[in-house]
Amino acid sequence: MPHCSRRTFLALSAALVAGAARAAEAAPDLAGLAVTDGSGSTLSFQEMLGKGPAIIHFWATWCGPCRDELPEVARFADVLTERNWRDRFFVVSVDDLPFERVRDFYADELGLQSLRSWQLVRGNAGMVFRLLGYPATVVLGDDRSLKRTLRGPAAWDDPAFREELLRELAAAR
Repeated sequence: MPHCSRRTFLALSAALVAGAARAAEAAPDLAGLAVTDGSGSTLSFQEMLGKGPAIIHFWATWCGPCRDELPEVARFADVLTERNWRDRFFVVSVDDLPFERVRDFYADELGLQSLRSWQLVRGNAGMVFRLLGYPATVVLGDDRSLKRTLRGPAAWDDPAFREELLRELAAAR
């Protein structure tokens, strides 16, 4: 194996980090993603998102941390409703189950009657957003650039965390 000087190693590391930072800020290719809301119709991700910045939370019924976190996610959705920003928050299941089973899970098993969840029916959100697992949340700017990726459960009930996300939504407008 060739010897790498410290200076070369640092230069290569800096280039790698800079490239990763630029890639993380680029607008992800949403063209291959589609969702349903259970009404029988399929929407492209772009149609679901509409115009403006967005927070997208990905989850699955088979994911233990997702199940534990979903009540907090629903409460955050309620906060956004109070601030007239509910249309900027999208909860998306990545399950392969029929939509009705997913809806029954969060509405009946978890008692989250007011939660509105979409279901991914085409594409791989993990690949598009470079997610390593679920739950995961992404914040998209008005121009669809990727502003932030949260991997794993988040502190949705924490007022400081909520305000931070709300500031990101406001700044992305």
